[in-house]
Amino acid sequence: MNEELAMPSETDSVKLYVLDTSKMSYTKSMQCLLSPSMFTPSERARIGRFYFAKDAMLAIASIYIQKRVVSEAIGCPISEVGLSKTASGRPFSAKATRASSYFDYNVSHHGSLVVCVCGWLNGLRGTRETGPGIGVDVMLCEPLYDGPWMEDLRDAFHPSEWETIQTSHNPTQTLFMIWTCKEAVLKATGIGIVVDLTTVLVQISQPDQLEDSPHSLQQTVAASVNFQGREWSVTIVQLKHTTAAAKKTYLLAYTIPSNCRSINPQVHYLQEFPKDLFIEPKEHS
Repeated sequence: MNEELAMPSETDSVKLYVLDTSKMSYTKSMQCLLSPSMFTPSERARIGRFYFAKDAMLAIASIYIQKRVVSEAIGCPISEVGLSKTASGRPFSAKATRASSYFDYNVSHHGSLVVCVCGWLNGLRGTRETGPGIGVDVMLCEPLYDGPWMEDLRDAFHPSEWETIQTSHNPTQTLFMIWTCKEAVLKATGIGIVVDLTTVLVQISQPDQLEDSPHSLQQTVAASVNFQGREWSVTIVQLKHTTAAAKKTYLLAYTIPSNCRSINPQVHYLQEFPKDLFIEPKEHS
């Protein structure tokens, strides 16, 4: 059967993974770091340079989630998954390739959450450098610091976006909705935040649709982004997240290119690393 005409399989479906590092044991994470089947020497060295435990946890979780989605996509052990980056800095795995499609993913973290959106894209791997891929960004929806922090960010927004923020019922939430859309699109292109952010124009028809509700853990709203003469469809997801200390709201935005084999993400919440990745520290005699 022609691969491009085949219906997407369970493996082909787009998936959104959410990993909460606040519910992970730091001791177990460090044990996981010792596992040669999980991390390469260079990855362990990079993680070891973090001064704060929470930053090390996010780095561990980010590498783990990338290797896990690739291993599930191509059906190989995590220990056999290698991670690389394109010339523009987008992560990928060289093993995740078929004759006429390739596996693409994007990862983001903020607060205590690490998120990853992944799926198979039709086309040749070489198009990864020139064509858009999957992009995702996540932000904890709370003030960045004391003081007029929103006004400090005003130059990053187009006047029409700023008006949307100021006239919404929840300006803080609307600002993060627009910000995550900008980042998701820039990450999909591989450009990153090296352009004038006002040129990445976000339009959200109903920014107040994501009203706070104690009965909904996950809500979505659609947005469109115009950048470099192209219109992007972006989905914004509001995640209600409960930790031992407080209830928090996260906003994530993702964009999936039209050459993706499936466009409706399945959401997977990951709570811990698998036990077989742990290595107990050796006692010195």
